[in-house]
Amino acid sequence: MPGTDVVTTPPARDLAPAAAGPEAARLAAAAAAYADAQMASSTRRAYESDWADFTAWCAKHPPAVPLPAPGPVVALYLADRAQGGLAVSTLSRRLAAIRTIHKSADHPPPAGSELLAVWAGIRRTHGRPPRQKRAIITEDLRRIVARLPTTPSGVRDKALILVSYAAALRRSESAVLELDDGKSLRRGIRLEWVARGFRIVIDASKADQEGEGAVIAVPYGKTKLCAGVALNAWLELARISSGPVFRPVDRHGNIAPRAMSEKAVNDTIKRAAARAKIDPALIGGHSLRSGMVTQAIMNEVAVPLIMKQTRHVKVDTLNRYVRMAGDMDRSAGGKLGL
Repeated sequence: MPGTDVVTTPPARDLAPAAAGPEAARLAAAAAAYADAQMASSTRRAYESDWADFTAWCAKHPPAVPLPAPGPVVALYLADRAQGGLAVSTLSRRLAAIRTIHKSADHPPPAGSELLAVWAGIRRTHGRPPRQKRAIITEDLRRIVARLPTTPSGVRDKALILVSYAAALRRSESAVLELDDGKSLRRGIRLEWVARGFRIVIDASKADQEGEGAVIAVPYGKTKLCAGVALNAWLELARISSGPVFRPVDRHGNIAPRAMSEKAVNDTIKRAAARAKIDPALIGGHSLRSGMVTQAIMNEVAVPLIMKQTRHVKVDTLNRYVRMAGDMDRSAGGKLGL
């Protein structure tokens, strides 16, 4: 039965047999690496997990075949998993994984009226608006930062939270941020100090799949929430001059040389919120980024400046934050003299 290796683009794997020899093998490896780079590593891991689930389901339901899978087979799989309680968002990703893997193996993606009808029915029956995590705004940050300990982990957490907030970073970006020491950086998201603060140079991100890049400027602040001051305190304490900026700290205060994981970043934000008596169930890795946008809108910052910081490419995406930030001011319930 096909395994998850079908995620790799077939032409890259088939290059070596086409022209034998060390040079061909080298080029084949390079081509495979470029093919792998077409997809974020987190997406690849998710798709591999989704594909493993689909292939396991097919093995339990003969004569179902995962590759190539007929549309009706995929429809039955989705129906079964929907009945089992999987969220529509998870099923949507699994369907995307199945289609992507078929394309990567030069098979047409599963289709047909039955699949379309079943998928539409699942969304109509089980679909619900995604639950939005609470945005952490500046008022919240004051409470959060005030309750952080002065231990190495607390100093790191303060820097992580304030930098992520001021730069509107995604948790995946915070996790792989590296200090620019003038050398080539592997991950391509680097921090560099300038006269009035620091800049974060992002070679490629979730919204920039073609790698056009972006530069995020974070000037020094004037309060205890200054991201630059917090960051410098952490770098000096951890003696970091290059490599990952935010690193694991154990309970003894020992600092690891590797980068934090995305999950660790998310857990750090939740723990800090809990210390400030904010329900951690309402907080996620996106809370700092969405909070920055919400606070900027509340402070009447021009939309183009917000988009430059967040790297949003569509104004429509920001409009949701505009509505959320101003819903109290525009509520009829607030104009009843109560």
